[in-house]
Amino acid sequence: MEEFTITKDHIKLLKRMFIEWDGSCYEGAPGVDLKRPYGNSGVYEDICEILGLHEPCGECGANEDSLEKAQEIHLEMLNVLQIICCTAAVKTGTYIKKDRYDSLSWVLKKK
Repeated sequence: MEEFTITKDHIKLLKRMFIEWDGSCYEGAPGVDLKRPYGNSGVYEDICEILGLHEPCGECGANEDSLEKAQEIHLEMLNVLQIICCTAAVKTGTYIKKDRYDSLSWVLKKK
């Protein structure tokens, strides 16, 4: 079984996600803007700003560790969105994916 923990940082990013209608094929569907998922085209810079990861260095003011953290949490947002859609809840905590191949099998882990 796969486990994943939704943190307050994930929720902060979720609140800033730019959701739009993509009508480019078939009947269309809602989705996250690929160029500006958190509002601007500087994805990792946006994440650093939203999460307060700024430290002197680089174009966005974030150091290498901050940029790595931004990249990591950006990739984790796939699990976050799957869990929220599956559970119909936005709640921090550890979730378990009961079926490895079914993104709709996430459940909140009991303590």
